[in-house]
Amino acid sequence: MVSRMNLKKNHSDELDGLVVATAAEVMRAKGRILEALASGPKPRADLISASLAAAGVMPKQNKDERVDVPEMADDTWHFDATHPAIMRVRLTDAAEEALAQLADSGVLAELETTTTAYVTIQQGGRGFGYKVDRSRPRLASQYGLTRRTQMDATALLDVDIFSADLTALNLHDRTLRCLDEALESYRRGLFLSCINLLGLVSEGAWYQVGEALRERVKGLPKALDNDNAAGVIRLSAEGLRSAGAASASEIAEMHSHGAYLRDLRNYGVHPRSGSDDGIEHAFTDHGAGLILMNTHRYLTRLAGALAKVGEARADPQV
Repeated sequence: MVSRMNLKKNHSDELDGLVVATAAEVMRAKGRILEALASGPKPRADLISASLAAAGVMPKQNKDERVDVPEMADDTWHFDATHPAIMRVRLTDAAEEALAQLADSGVLAELETTTTAYVTIQQGGRGFGYKVDRSRPRLASQYGLTRRTQMDATALLDVDIFSADLTALNLHDRTLRCLDEALESYRRGLFLSCINLLGLVSEGAWYQVGEALRERVKGLPKALDNDNAAGVIRLSAEGLRSAGAASASEIAEMHSHGAYLRDLRNYGVHPRSGSDDGIEHAFTDHGAGLILMNTHRYLTRLAGALAKVGEARADPQV
């Protein structure tokens, strides 16, 4: 076999490129792997073999399989990218990268090799072990919180805990789903999605405040009916101020945070060629964590303010 040392540099560079999977090949490998897993968990080697077989690449037929290079190969000679030996290396690379990406994204769970457990059975005068084969999650010897969840708001990463103090807002199911997915996005490091979804949660909360104050603020019914989010936030804040639901400064802060989240959402969902470094920080680990905590505090205060409006309505002295 021709050694790497005896290949011309341009030929060795070409071969290096031919054995690295392309993004398209990794994508196709993902589909083949997911198809193979439809019938249940499988060992890594079987998934890689299934991915290669689906691409028409069979296992090495003999140990002497080789790629022939002319003795005097010049610059006009090129490797055949479809040669089985080359394709096998490249598509194995694609399958391994596909497995890693699917696991990183949470689509695949890492399982230990099938293990055997025994249940002792006593039948009359004899006992025996009943063998149970199963695939188990990969378990470590110890567990601790990830760095991201070691922040002060760890408990807030659960939707039930986050929303426990927001009862007065009577958030719709879709708003709660946005909240749940925002927290899931943060846990997975998807900060752009997290902030965009928090913006939707904030708007959903203000719309609930707006509906509660619909007949008390001039222009609010029109803003609600025309789906004018900026108007709903502004006019609902005015309604809270008029109702004495909180101090003017507290309402101004809530209005400001609601407008800020709306601006972040608008920036996040409308990508442009340029970027604002000040805003981009909100979509980082640290920035999103701070916004998450501040948003919980702001929504809790908003819920408290709306609750005061309800209490005032129920009090016959008012």
